[in-house]
Amino acid sequence: MDSSDISNVLIAIDTYTDDFTLGFKRYITLPSRIRLNVAYAHYLETGCLDYLPRIKKFLGDMTEDEYINWLKLA
Repeated sequence: MDSSDISNVLIAIDTYTDDFTLGFKRYITLPSRIRLNVAYAHYLETGCLDYLPRIKKFLGDMTEDEYINWLKLA
């Protein structure tokens, strides 16, 4: 992702007003191609389709800098 995409994701997270966890907010604001790739990678790793609890924990446990660096690689 380029810097403008990353800043758009971070702005969307900050403006999300519902009472969801940070991990879910980070996941739901990702572009759809990245969300699909994350779901597919989880399925290939575990063989399970129930990826949302694991990815919410993964994204929620990251610091802001770790999350930004992860977005740069996506």
